[in-house]
Amino acid sequence: MNAENMDLWNKVCKTDPKYTKSFNRAGGFSGTAINATYLIRKATELWGPIGGAWGFEIEKSEFIPGSNNTVIHVILIKFRHPSGSFQSFGQTTFVSTNKNGVFTDEEAPKKSLTDALTKALSWLGFSADVHLGLFDDNKYVNDRKKEETTKLELPKSNSTNRHATVEINEEQKLKVANTFKDMKEHLPGDPEEAWLVLENSGLDSDERTYLWNFFDSKEKRLIKETKEKMKNAV
Repeated sequence: MNAENMDLWNKVCKTDPKYTKSFNRAGGFSGTAINATYLIRKATELWGPIGGAWGFEIEKSEFIPGSNNTVIHVILIKFRHPSGSFQSFGQTTFVSTNKNGVFTDEEAPKKSLTDALTKALSWLGFSADVHLGLFDDNKYVNDRKKEETTKLELPKSNSTNRHATVEINEEQKLKVANTFKDMKEHLPGDPEEAWLVLENSGLDSDERTYLWNFFDSKEKRLIKETKEKMKNAV
């Protein structure tokens, strides 16, 4: 086997548990759902914004009658990526019945497109650990949580800082890591939103002290200024 054939797969196969959710459906079917925006972000990190080196074209979109007066929306897309292209189907129930009677899902076409897009990404290896059933193993999921946490390391320049002496457990480190990642999504462009993430994080004083070490000097200044601004606005 040519090792290069697995380069992309190996880059994208692991999933951050933070962006997954367990589900149960009628008939005893259960599984793990992956946040579609998370997958698109991973693709963007690799290839740039959608519509450039990667993207899709809709080749067919139609509503198909089913049994008992149900209607299914089906979409066929041509998915493009830097190494080639292929087709992918997606589908969603448009008209059906539930305990309240007949319903129509007006967002069915959008859901079908998301289904086709995420299915295409899965064939390239995105979040393959979920599709291979590894998220059924609690030990694997816990190990992945730890891996995501350990990606965040204290800056070497802060190793002698008094804040670095704060001791917190692995569960607390995971909370800190998730808060840091959420805050970084808003820095430096939207420091007020980053501050709100911190305020709503539920971190205690030790966890906040530990978190502080991950930010650079510019980010720390922005957070401090925003903190004062928000307090004065009250």
